[in-house]
Order: sequence, then C-alpha cells, then structure tokens
Amino acid sequence: MRLMVFAVTLGLAGVVHAEPLAKEEGDFVAQEISAATVYAKCSGFEMVPNAGEAIGDRMGVGANVRSAAMAAYAQTIPGLQFNRAYLIPEVTRRANDVMRLLRQKEDDGTLCGLAPAYAKLGWIRAK
Repeated sequence: MRLMVFAVTLGLAGVVHAEPLAKEEGDFVAQEISAATVYAKCSGFEMVPNAGEAIGDRMGVGANVRSAAMAAYAQTIPGLQFNRAYLIPEVTRRANDVMRLLRQKEDDGTLCGLAPAYAKLGWIRAK
C-alpha cells in the first residue's frame, strides 16, 4: 500500500531529454529513488510532503527530470501503473543502477541505515 503513494500525478512537463544527465540531475534521481525505497521498506518514516519539488528546485532540477525519476521508480514495482510518456532513458538507466545498489543494501540488511541521511537531506522524516 505504501508503494501506491508513488503512483503520483506526474507534472505535465514536456519530457524531452537527449543529453547525459547533469551531476545535479543524477544526484536528484539517486536521492529521490533511495529515499522512496527507504520509506517503503523501513518502518518509522514518512515522506516529507512536496520534498521532490523543494529539493529539485534547490538543486536546479527541472520538472521533466523530477517526473521521469518517479516514473522510472514506478516501473520497477510490479503491477504499478505509470505513464511511459514520462520516462527519459538517461533517468531510467540511473534509476536502475540505484535500484540495484538498494537491493544489495536490503539483502545485506543495511538499507534502513540510510534513513538518517535522507532525513537530514529533507526527503523523509521520522513518524
């Protein structure tokens, strides 16, 4: 049920992106997907409302990349509906790399240890 939170209404941004991601964009994608995964898998945390927009604005990340990050995350969750029109290949590749690392952390029992870092960055907070 918590994963359904990420069936968000993605902004109506024009999703056109043909160049490599800027460092800030790659960092944003990694942080948002990691924070969402920590929230979904670790008890005692909630997402900070509008964190993606606020942090994205602070990092200089456009709405198209923010929307693509959540679409890329959604496509990793079996059965979750998402709009393929929001996917950007560069964002999806970054998301897939991050998800592989997060699965490793989950397998070795260290995923929830990331929670304080994402709380400090403003993505999640303790309930």
